[in-house]
Amino acid sequence: MAAMTATFGEAALRIGAALCGGLGWRPAELWSATPAEAAMALGIGANADAAVAATAADLTRMQAEMGDDG
Repeated sequence: MAAMTATFGEAALRIGAALCGGLGWRPAELWSATPAEAAMALGIGANADAAVAATAADLTRMQAEMGDDG
């Protein structure tokens, strides 16, 4: 059991560092995020590519509707 905990702890540190240090998340955002939200933000998981594609399409549509001035 100790090995599992150490592995989890190491993984949690790497993920936290990537989200906070790499993406600029604040602690409150990190702790309130679901595992799926963290995975999507890091671009990992089964739905990451689909989520990015949907976001890009949404941004393109909104820019066309609102123009560059918002």
